[in-house]
Amino acid sequence: MNDELTGKIALVTGGSRGIVRAATLALARTGADVAVNFQHREAEAQTACMEIVRIGRRALAEKADGTFTIHELGHGALAGAGEDDFTEPVT
Repeated sequence: MNDELTGKIALVTGGSRGIVRAATLALARTGADVAVNFQHREAEAQTACMEIVRIGRRALAEKADGTFTIHELGHGALAGAGEDDFTEPVT
């Protein structure tokens, strides 16, 4: 794992599947903790979070209904996320 993004939190919209999921996992492999935004696919977002945790990073699945701006979503998911909101890797 590269540590280039250690200490950073990435917010990824639609990160539960496809090419965006691959990018989400790449961010985690580069050291970022990741908040995965989803609209309808909660189970897939949770699965992506489990993969992120297996990489050794923290993960958070956050639901948004499409009425929020990216700024509002990022503020809510990241600024409002306390230590207990993230799924922690087990060491």
